Amino acid sequence: FQRLSLHQMRAFSRRMDVRTTDIASQFMQRQVPLRLAALSRGLQHDHGLSQLNLAPARRLADICLANAQLITNLHHETASSSPLSFHGRLVSRLQSLKHDLDTEVESIMQAAHQRTNKADEDASLSHAMDSLHTHIIALRVLIGQHQHAYTSSHPDEAGSLPIAESLARDPPIHPSASLRQLATWGAEDTHAFCIEKNGQAPEVHVQGDATIMCVPSHVHFMLVELVKNAMQATLNHDTVHPSSRGLDAIIIHISRPEGSSQC
Repeated sequence: FQRLSLHQMRAFSRRMDVRTTDIASQFMQRQVPLRLAALSRGLQHDHGLSQLNLAPARRLADICLANAQLITNLHHETASSSPLSFHGRLVSRLQSLKHDLDTEVESIMQAAHQRTNKADEDASLSHAMDSLHTHIIALRVLIGQHQHAYTSSHPDEAGSLPIAESLARDPPIHPSASLRQLATWGAEDTHAFCIEKNGQAPEVHVQGDATIMCVPSHVHFMLVELVKNAMQATLNHDTVHPSSRGLDAIIIHISRPEGSSQC
């Protein structure tokens, strides 16, 4: 299947007219089934997941194949079966798919955690889960950007789609998100979590700024994980080597390459 960068996805979907809507929908109708088929194969043959024989993994493989068939055959549905156009029905189908993916991946994670307790299984499963999440993230970003572009440029049908409001409020790809703002939000969330868990937390100072084209929710998640690890390491160090000054602060320094407007 064709690989796309965030720049390519956003540039193409920036202005959706009749022609680009047709091209985008045709692209999605070709590419999403291919990606679903690849995901289904991985779920059935990846050693880390198949050896555990997880029911949610089998369900997700079946969901992928069923949706690949549904999306491929969407053109053959009669117009009377839905008040939406073909493009609207495609967006609605993609939303249902995204919900099913999220639900089953969560079930896979819970089932895998309960089933495995050996070091070799953990390593194999960790690799399999990384591969699974990579497929899911790529699908969600591709679907989300298409949904956002379509609902933004087709207000006549957007009201019939339950995703319209959330997509307008939080578009998948931000053209120039502030890393300082994202880091600050991530630090605030992690600080509150750390205090709730440990009764104390080191302060976090964010220095510098830069903009980046990204999926903000993904960057926020990564920053939370990084700061969470840094906070735990700081608390562990303070337990072994307590200081009269209290906990050391965590400093996040943001910079950009020389001559670049983005980091």
